[in-house]
Amino acid sequence: MKSIIICLILISQAFLSFSQLPEPSVKSVKTKSIVKLLGSIDSSMTIMADRFIFKVFLVGNPSGSAMYAEGHEISHNILVNVAEYDENPIWNLFSIGPFYNPKISTGPDLKDKYMLSIEHGGYDERRKTNLAIFLDRL
Repeated sequence: MKSIIICLILISQAFLSFSQLPEPSVKSVKTKSIVKLLGSIDSSMTIMADRFIFKVFLVGNPSGSAMYAEGHEISHNILVNVAEYDENPIWNLFSIGPFYNPKISTGPDLKDKYMLSIEHGGYDERRKTNLAIFLDRL
């Protein structure tokens, strides 16, 4: 009797292991704006603050978009995506820019807001922009 029960348990476990997930499928993304946006992302970072999580994306603009420099220099926009810690969070997306040659550094976490610094501009005239990131606004 024990051997029959053990065999049934092993058989049921074998069936469970084969029925986990279907084979992954590959689908082409046809939305041109999404394809262009994802292709323009130069870098990203994820920051987990005390009360919310946010992702920062550095997105390159077209060639010649930088007004500060001659030639084919580009500027960047920064996308900030903010959400609460939740099983189904509602994300808020903000776009900031354009910036020429931005360098992003993180600041302190101040309970209900998070500080982010963006240093930008030409090498001889750098400026600093400080952003306070809240859950629903910048």
